[in-house]
Amino acid sequence: MPRRASLALALFLAASCGCQTWLSPRPPCPGPLAPVAALAEGEGRRFRVRFGAETPGVRLDAVLRRQGDELVLAAFTPFGTRAFAVVQRGGQVETQAGISRHLGVAPVWLLDAVHRAWLLDPARDVDGEEVVVGSDGSRHYRRPPRADAVTVAPVAEGVRVSNPWCGYDASLRLVESARSRRAAS
Repeated sequence: MPRRASLALALFLAASCGCQTWLSPRPPCPGPLAPVAALAEGEGRRFRVRFGAETPGVRLDAVLRRQGDELVLAAFTPFGTRAFAVVQRGGQVETQAGISRHLGVAPVWLLDAVHRAWLLDPARDVDGEEVVVGSDGSRHYRRPPRADAVTVAPVAEGVRVSNPWCGYDASLRLVESARSRRAAS
């Protein structure tokens, strides 16, 4: 009987050692959101994104557009099938799943990557995060006491965002940036 009690105690202690990591709060994904006004009314961007550092990863075509008080982000597979859509109204985010659950890509990952790559003003929009700008123009977002950091770095084909807090690695390449004629008039 004492052996069973010792074994039970040992199992309990071994399991509880890992509980600190398991129970530690994970920062929300997406991280900080820039205001909708960070994109001009009617402004849009068409870009390509690759999730995963390995080739081929998951490749998507995406469109970001501001429509009134909303940022609308839609992603499509290379075959033109809608993968998902994300709508930001103020600080609220709504996702509309397409086939994203089959791709292994969370729609909020793309929203987070777009905000960190193009929309966030590191001096104003990163509540609770320390930002370090490297000599190469890269930005490293840290949230103490965590040791890891979100990295946004320019690369030959665009911008690479590595976010260990959300669990993704994405490369974004701008294809087109335009303002609609209706918004310009």
